[in-house]
Amino acid sequence: MAAQTNKFELKLDVLCWQREGRPFVGQCLQYDVAVQASSIEELKERFYRALVTYFAERARLGLDVFEENRAPLKFWNLAASGKVDHDDLPIYVQSPKASVRASFRMTKEAPDPEDA
Repeated sequence: MAAQTNKFELKLDVLCWQREGRPFVGQCLQYDVAVQASSIEELKERFYRALVTYFAERARLGLDVFEENRAPLKFWNLAASGKVDHDDLPIYVQSPKASVRASFRMTKEAPDPEDA
């Protein structure tokens, strides 16, 4: 009988937008992690590094590493508004113990920076 492995799977949604003349922004919904970059590819790379740093810091502090710390409600509302293109720009991270899939979706408009 083969040994069973418990592999953790994490699926994330990241909203992306760009205001005219400004960098791309990516905001994760499940965790309040956001990054900026000059291209979508760079945004994906920076998001991966930011997420790894976020989880490592939670572990260092003795916190539940994968406990959700959700993004502000305005981002969830934007995701539910239908103003999001459904072009999936995924990243996949595989390791023997974990699998991470992040779907990057471009918004048709940037969130209002004054909205709480």
